[in-house]
Amino acid sequence: MSTKCPQRRRPWDAADVEAIASQIMPSGATPGAREAHAVQFIDRALATFFADWSADFRAGLKDFQSGFAAAAPAGGTFTGAAADAQIAYLKTVETTPFFASVRTLTLLGMFTSPKYGGNFQGSGWKMMGFADQHAFTPPFGYYDREYSGFVPYSTEKQA
Repeated sequence: MSTKCPQRRRPWDAADVEAIASQIMPSGATPGAREAHAVQFIDRALATFFADWSADFRAGLKDFQSGFAAAAPAGGTFTGAAADAQIAYLKTVETTPFFASVRTLTLLGMFTSPKYGGNFQGSGWKMMGFADQHAFTPPFGYYDREYSGFVPYSTEKQA
């Protein structure tokens, strides 16, 4: 998770969120959450436009981590667990508000505009066959009769 937000972050928090996101949208024949940089989107979203979700998200992550540590036979971290153990635990928490928020943010990070920090190089769009191109022509009405053309934004991540 980035250092742009003034809240203190622990590296394993980002690793756990990325591991959860990677189980929600796994890699395989197509890019998954990891390749789309969904965790960077989540971090940016919680620090900016979804800042009001941040406190609940962090509390949910802490509960998730302590619950996993208690449930894991070796008491390890979610990130360090095998994929089948991760999936088994996620099935036990899939109805929690925390999991719902991670799922929502992961999907947004996969398919939103790359300028928001996710969907790296349009990987989510490529997966579903979306071409980010200007597909309409003016005029649409009196208000844009003089419209001279649409200039799409760059798919490169904005700093």
